Amino acid sequence: MSHVVPPLPLYCRFVVGSNRVIFMLRDGSFAWEVKDFLVAQERCAEVTVEGQVFPGKAAKKDDSAKQQNTKKKGKKKSEGKKPDLDGNRASKDKVEL
Repeated sequence: MSHVVPPLPLYCRFVVGSNRVIFMLRDGSFAWEVKDFLVAQERCAEVTVEGQVFPGKAAKKDDSAKQQNTKKKGKKKSEGKKPDLDGNRASKDKVEL
């Protein structure tokens, strides 16, 4: 008896909420094509690809403006911080156990 192995699917779909789905693509080069397709759908509010949020047709204009503002605020906070090199050293005092 020979077994016929079905081909692997191009993606796996995980429903994680009533209005949220996660797609895992076998080939990551299709991610941008899938994103373009999804944002063109009437019921799609947003698509996230590798941490970047893209508004869909169902997105409200206020929501996209808020997302852009939060991205700008996050960059400003991280630019000004420098690593604390002095506070990141082990103590010189040895303690007997």
